[in-house]
Amino acid sequence: MTELVLAALFLPLSHFGISSSSLRARLVAGLGERTYQGLYSLVSVAAFAWLIIAYRHSPSALLWVTPAIVKLAALVVVLVAFVLVVVGVTTPNPTTVGAEALFDRPDPVRGILRVTRNPFLWGTGLWALAHIAFLRDPVDDLLDHAQVGSLALVAVITAVNGIAEELYFRGALYAAVGKRHAVLVT
Repeated sequence: MTELVLAALFLPLSHFGISSSSLRARLVAGLGERTYQGLYSLVSVAAFAWLIIAYRHSPSALLWVTPAIVKLAALVVVLVAFVLVVVGVTTPNPTTVGAEALFDRPDPVRGILRVTRNPFLWGTGLWALAHIAFLRDPVDDLLDHAQVGSLALVAVITAVNGIAEELYFRGALYAAVGKRHAVLVT
């Protein structure tokens, strides 16, 4: 069980500790963008593979039965999450890829953006958090299929997803496509 906890901690820590910190800029400066992306993808695949292997070898035990009060609290959290998602999608956000022109406004940060930079992500995060209590059995079933599935396929999908995240969220794809049809392509 200790290995599962370590693997579950390593995956997000390696993601946020590398790509969301000043370490990323130093690595890109020293290695180059493509080499960094390749090595970062390998670290992501290795971390995900470690998590799958640790899960396969961990003991299984019923740890949670959702109490009724948690179900009621989840409804409130989902309502707040829904509002944040709608507001996040409908509020012009200058930090969105391709919306740099909003910075030219005298007051680019308006409404909910004064509270949180990305209400859409907060909404989806709260929605996911509210559903964790109910997902024990489906997640166990899904991960049990990993024992008979192809770990190589999962690793390739994870690597492609990691590269796609880097390209999309760092704006490389938008810059490569240019302003014509950028929203459609990205």
